[in-house]
Amino acid sequence: MKASLNVQKLAIVSAFLLASASSFAAPVAGGSSKAFVVADKPSTMMAQGEAGISMPGTDPYDATKQSGVVSFKSGPIWQTNQVLGGADGNGYIQMPLGTNIAETWRHTITSGVGTGTQIYAYRQLNNPLPGYPHFGGEVVAKVSGQEVYFGEWAPRIAGTPPASSTDLNLSHADRTVFYTGENPTTAMPNLVNAKYDVVGVNQYNPGTQAGISKGTLTANYGGGTGTLAGLVGTVLFNGTTIASDGSFAKNFSGSTAKIEGQFYGAAADALAGIYYNPANGANDMAFGGAKQ
Repeated sequence: MKASLNVQKLAIVSAFLLASASSFAAPVAGGSSKAFVVADKPSTMMAQGEAGISMPGTDPYDATKQSGVVSFKSGPIWQTNQVLGGADGNGYIQMPLGTNIAETWRHTITSGVGTGTQIYAYRQLNNPLPGYPHFGGEVVAKVSGQEVYFGEWAPRIAGTPPASSTDLNLSHADRTVFYTGENPTTAMPNLVNAKYDVVGVNQYNPGTQAGISKGTLTANYGGGTGTLAGLVGTVLFNGTTIASDGSFAKNFSGSTAKIEGQFYGAAADALAGIYYNPANGANDMAFGGAKQ
């Protein structure tokens, strides 16, 4: 039997967190491939001042009518971990009591590149409570040991959803990839052949784990300039430049495709970002990883 969670008590928990966490708010930085997801603001729902995203707050969905920014750690990730008892698996989140709002999954990479990365997935089954996002099909991956996240969102499939399905509608044209994290690097430290084990997600399937890519990126930075190189899946990072504020970017020659991202932590302990092509988003990928 799949696990389920009644989160009717979340309003009380959320109010407590908002009251207690405001003085500990961390700076947040991130980005997204389309305006359906806002990923560069601190959370205002489930907790204040944490990494999270906003999504459309209406159905039909509209990028100009956003929900509040929902904390990943204190919102959906907490909910999934409560449902599944902190283990990998599949279950349901109820909100309010008796109404399955989401089917949810958790998968942990246990070997090789990206070990410890946790990938959470959500499939919207019913309309959310007022003010909460229409999260549709959502994937949220967490870099191990860091408050750094990356993932993808798509609107939910029209009509009555099946009780159980691994189809998150991530082939939809409005699929949006994103990244966000706390404590972005603001002054790049010197790096010499620093290695980052990176995981990417592109149209992730929570049943088979298809849609995961892996690779190791090498960062060099000094004297105000730097580069990021390597391969994650089919995305070549060679030629990506690192700025002094910890951001990095690449524009692909002869294409509208680009890479953007951010290092996190004073020592640039982690990174996250997106590869996307405004002309054709089928291969858009969100990625993140930690320094070896």
